[in-house]
Formats: sequence, C-alpha cells, structure tokens
Amino acid sequence: MKTNLSIKELDVVIEGDAGELDLTGDQLKTEIEQKLRDSGIDLVNTSKTNPASNTSALRLNIHVSKDTELVVYNAILRFHEVMSLHRSRESLNQSRRLGDTAIWNRGSIEYSRLSQDPKRKIHDTAKELADQFIEDFLVANSKESP
Repeated sequence: MKTNLSIKELDVVIEGDAGELDLTGDQLKTEIEQKLRDSGIDLVNTSKTNPASNTSALRLNIHVSKDTELVVYNAILRFHEVMSLHRSRESLNQSRRLGDTAIWNRGSIEYSRLSQDPKRKIHDTAKELADQFIEDFLVANSKESP
C-alpha cells in the first residue's frame, strides 16, 4: 500500500447492517480503534460531527444474512483518502475537496452456524482485516518506505 506519508488524522467508520445478530457498529468501531491506537496510529472521531471533513477514513462495511441455522456475512475494510483538485501550482493551498476514494481494501465472505457464535466470528474477521491494514499502513508510512 502506497499512501500519503503526511496523513495526520484517521477516522473509523462502520457501515452496513449486522442487526440480525444484535451486533452494533459501536462495538466493532471500539475494537478496531483500540487495535489502531495500540499500533501507534492516531485517530480522530469526525464521522458523527462532520462526515464531510478532510479526514482519511477506515471504513468497515458488514452485511449479514441469517436463516434458522446458518449465518452468512461479508466484511469489507477500505481505507479512504480525501481527493482534491488543484487548478495550478499557485493554488496548491486553495484546493477544492472533491470527495474521497478507497486506496486500500480487503474483504471476506464467511459463514457460521448459529451454534458457533457468529457474532464472535464477525468480530474476529473485522480484527483480522484491521491487522492487515495496520501492517500495510505501517510499512507504507515507515521512514524506510520507498
């Protein structure tokens, strides 16, 4: 993963629906944020106060489908960076924010029997995806990175 080495702020955003398992986005967000902090990655929390801020974001999207015995879910983790438009070299400090784009993503489609604690499996999958991001992010943002 090649990123902008000057990333100063990173927000974590949880999207999707895991309500069928009574799994809240706040639970997943807290776990992922703790993993990032433990790895030395600085975080901000702008998603609730200003979702259109100029902050890079790590977005976890979870979707769950459940029947009487089986749970199927997908989890996609994406790192979004802000895009901006520069009209000329003279206007580099006056760029216009266009939006954001995913520059890194990993995903997984999994299944679990209801008897196998699917909620725990979703948490584990989210943490594994976060570990992959952390590893790539730290390599790309190290001083030795090309």
